[in-house]
Amino acid sequence: MKAQVKERLDQFVEKHKVLREKDILADAKKVSSPLHDSFTWDNTIAGHKYRMIEARELIQNYTIISTEGERVRAFVYVPSREGFMRTQDVVKDVVLYNEVYKTYSGELLQLVERNRKWEKLAPAAIRPKIVSATNTIQRAAEKIGRLASIPPPV
Repeated sequence: MKAQVKERLDQFVEKHKVLREKDILADAKKVSSPLHDSFTWDNTIAGHKYRMIEARELIQNYTIISTEGERVRAFVYVPSREGFMRTQDVVKDVVLYNEVYKTYSGELLQLVERNRKWEKLAPAAIRPKIVSATNTIQRAAEKIGRLASIPPPV
């Protein structure tokens, strides 16, 4: 990120105490703003990008009731396919299932990494509880990762 962009964001938070997307966008609309070049101003391109986000949200928000009676996503993202597949198809294929499971493990480890950074900033009175919770998440993520590494039956 460019220094001028960081400086402008810092100015906003100093003045308003909170960064709000609508305020940042209003400032960025000015060609003279250091934020201006951080946005796509061609509405055809920006519209397409936004519709791609909407399409992803549409897919992710489609839920079904599982055989156990729980609401689950109807589709899951499969990295090797570069797209979403029916959850019911993925759970029937051990290789695809492990791939998705391993992805979730990676996401949990990213959460652990973010939490570790926040632990250092936590007030001393609650820091031990934050550390304990993060350790629990890390152990779960590592266990998921190990399970996903089990080769499928032949």
